[in-house]
Amino acid sequence: MCACLVGQIPDNRMWAMHLWEFTMIEYMKTWLELKLDRRAVTALEYGLIAGVIVATITVGFSLLANSLSKSFSTIGGSL
Repeated sequence: MCACLVGQIPDNRMWAMHLWEFTMIEYMKTWLELKLDRRAVTALEYGLIAGVIVATITVGFSLLANSLSKSFSTIGGSL
């Protein structure tokens, strides 16, 4: 290595450092955008609410079906 290059970074290493810095900056931008994005949280909340509603309706219809079955059996037995 000649004395003129001592302490200097060759071009290919400089390019690699800039590429790494650019990659890290893009990574941080993406991470911050995802961290601040609340759409997924809102979708999850709506999904949980829909699941609770479906479970409630299913249990209600199940109880109603049992009650109606007993009622029809009583009516059919009295005829």
